[in-house]
Amino acid sequence: MNNYPDYIDDIIQDVFLSYITELSKGTKIENEKSWLTKVTVNKINDFFRKMSAEKSKVAELEKEYKQVSENDIYFKDDISDEKIEEEAENILNMLSHYEKELISDFYDKKIPQSIMAKERGISHANVRQQIFRLRYKIVRIIHEMHKDNGDQLE
Repeated sequence: MNNYPDYIDDIIQDVFLSYITELSKGTKIENEKSWLTKVTVNKINDFFRKMSAEKSKVAELEKEYKQVSENDIYFKDDISDEKIEEEAENILNMLSHYEKELISDFYDKKIPQSIMAKERGISHANVRQQIFRLRYKIVRIIHEMHKDNGDQLE
């Protein structure tokens, strides 16, 4: 737990909040030391379960990112800037308002994902996942556009 000083403070606070809550309900705690130890162990176990679940989500996102990266599209150099701009506009028109904002915030405005998460009231992992999925969606749109046109993708 030495690697988690902020979390230690949170756990201690949660334990004493639980203690105060139980006392305010009128609960009689026979052996306070034993009760506090048990609640502390439970809070620590909850913390590590949560950390394990978050690590699992990160691993899943990394796997998804690798899949997206492997499916990236590289166009031939002979595509004009006008063609790229036209395609970008067409792709943006296929996205929802939220997706457009997400792309703009991340790629144009270079807003860090942690700040994007706070502004949207969601977790950092959720923002990261949304960006990966949106990127993959755009890759699929580009594939479809070029498949229909018979264009060559490298």
